[in-house]
Amino acid sequence: MTPDAFAVDATLALNAGTDPRAPGGEITVELCGHWEHDGTCRWPHNTRIDSAVSPAVLRTVVVVRAGERTEIADRIEAALRRDLRWSVVQIATGAIGDGEERELADRLARLLS
Repeated sequence: MTPDAFAVDATLALNAGTDPRAPGGEITVELCGHWEHDGTCRWPHNTRIDSAVSPAVLRTVVVVRAGERTEIADRIEAALRRDLRWSVVQIATGAIGDGEERELADRLARLLS
């Protein structure tokens, strides 16, 4: 089994008063069942958001088993699009960056069971 690491980039227009951590929480709920869960994630991931800019820029690094990329990217997109606390301006999948992001993906890959 070769892990497949990729990123989901989303631009989100957060409604006034929305906690900027909420989109990452919704992604974790989608992938893990709850944002506070025991054990490792079924699909290890890390989400960061820059809400100091408008619209906010969210990037999720996720590691999946071979052949799961499309399903997981679709699940992340669906989680972001169904929440009424923000609107998705743009969303796309992409490659993992070099340096720290590559190291993060490698750490996440070690958690994939």
